[in-house]
Amino acid sequence: MAIRKHALTKEGAIIAITRSQIGKIDGNKVPSGIRQTFIDLYMQQSDEKIKSAYLAEFEIKLEIVELK
Repeated sequence: MAIRKHALTKEGAIIAITRSQIGKIDGNKVPSGIRQTFIDLYMQQSDEKIKSAYLAEFEIKLEIVELK
C-alpha cells in the first residue's frame, strides 16, 4: 500500500521542502541546517500554500499537525 499522506508540523514541512529543493540545485547534496530567519519568513504563509508546495515537491498530500 502506498503512502497517501504525510503528517508534519508546518515548520517540518518547510524544512523538508527547502532541503529537497536545495538538494536538486546543489547536486543532491542536502544541507543539514537551514537558518531560522528563513523558516520564520515562510511560517507567515498560509497552511494551504505550504500544503500545495509540499504536494508539488513530493507528490504526497500533507496534513499539518501542531505539537502540544
